[in-house]
Amino acid sequence: MTVFLIAADLGRAAAMAKANHLLETHRWRMAIEAFEAIISEYPTSARAHLGLAVALGEVSRCDRALEILTKLRGRSAWGAEALMAEGNCQLRMGDRAAASAAFEEAYWHEQSLGPCLQVALVRAEEGRVADLEQALDRLWILDGGEQLEPLVRADLALRSGTDDFDVRLLELDAMWPAGRPASVAVLDARRWLDLDDPAQAAEVLLGSLQREMSHIQSAIWRAEALRRSGRLADADSALARPIIRHANDVPLGRSVRARMAIDAGDLPT
Repeated sequence: MTVFLIAADLGRAAAMAKANHLLETHRWRMAIEAFEAIISEYPTSARAHLGLAVALGEVSRCDRALEILTKLRGRSAWGAEALMAEGNCQLRMGDRAAASAAFEEAYWHEQSLGPCLQVALVRAEEGRVADLEQALDRLWILDGGEQLEPLVRADLALRSGTDDFDVRLLELDAMWPAGRPASVAVLDARRWLDLDDPAQAAEVLLGSLQREMSHIQSAIWRAEALRRSGRLADADSALARPIIRHANDVPLGRSVRARMAIDAGDLPT
């Protein structure tokens, strides 16, 4: 009997490790199947329910994800990860106030960069300037004043369309004299897309991908730039490369794919 229980525990641990790996590598649909399989055998596993909720939220099945998360409140699995999942779902459903509250609670559960960053972005979109500065100050402290806070300020300047973006971009380039990282290249490319110059955006991201070949956001934004340039075959190739094969599991990647299908005349019936 003892041997059987040990074997069962090892089997559950292996299944959970596999499901968590699928979650960490953004293979959302496979993660959903894996967590559902665990729950079918171990229906009281709070960790499996949390993993399932996170994966469901990432594929925009937010009603079911929030239903699971509501049941998890107060249980052992409840914490920053659950609150981040709740906030992301509320954001996708358009409830910025509820999202902001969830991200703020997540920050107080675990004072880390993820919750702090989301609080800053939501507050920026809500126009809460004083609260935004507080969140950015937290970000600067957590990040040690190194990289993330300047990136967020540049991102916010780009979203708001202010002239401040060019200055922010120059500051970021000065931080990496040996070559900008992919995250900065994506900001620059988005600026060129806003200026209706998709060819320049695609060129910026091509250079980025030559340095960081597996950067999913660079690949997706390059596909979008190629699409806007009318180069649908090249856009398809950009998303089909094996090294970024999970791009189609990311909401932005699915959105670009949908626009490519419309451009190709492959309209849903």
